[in-house]
Amino acid sequence: MKETANIALIGNPNSGKSSLFNILTGLRQKVGNFTGVTVEKKSGLFQSDSQTILLTDLPGTYSLYPNSLDERIVIETLVNPQSDQYPDAIIYVADITKLEKQTLLLTQLLDLGFPILWVLNMADLEESSLMQVDIDILQKKLGIPIQKISSRTGEGIAELKHFIRHPKEWKRKEGADFYRP
Repeated sequence: MKETANIALIGNPNSGKSSLFNILTGLRQKVGNFTGVTVEKKSGLFQSDSQTILLTDLPGTYSLYPNSLDERIVIETLVNPQSDQYPDAIIYVADITKLEKQTLLLTQLLDLGFPILWVLNMADLEESSLMQVDIDILQKKLGIPIQKISSRTGEGIAELKHFIRHPKEWKRKEGADFYRP
């Protein structure tokens, strides 16, 4: 990795991605509960003990098959290794209460081969949802690190900051195959 690591924040609209970006960078980017709030790339720095990490908050997207201009920004960032903003790794932010709808984008990102940290946001709402998430099983099946957080309450943020300091550890484990039972 370069002296300054580039990490892209990617997720479906309304997953809490921009709220997390603000927490990690100390910036105050616009946040809202409707599609199109982040319609351009927004960047900020996350200071680690050993390096500076450039976080880029990309527009929300449902898949890597864009239907709008803001979704195309995500694709253009991920397919251009010559770009200054080409990510070294990805933090995929998903709403823990809607995982069944947000797994498609995760599988597409895994296919691209980037190191990925899967952040399950809104963990404070998990008990009220119909689905309980077993992180250990998911990590073994996917071969990537997963962290539950709540950007609203701060739950899991300290642990997430530890993960962010070590993006080289996000490389997918050999033998992990989400598609096999």
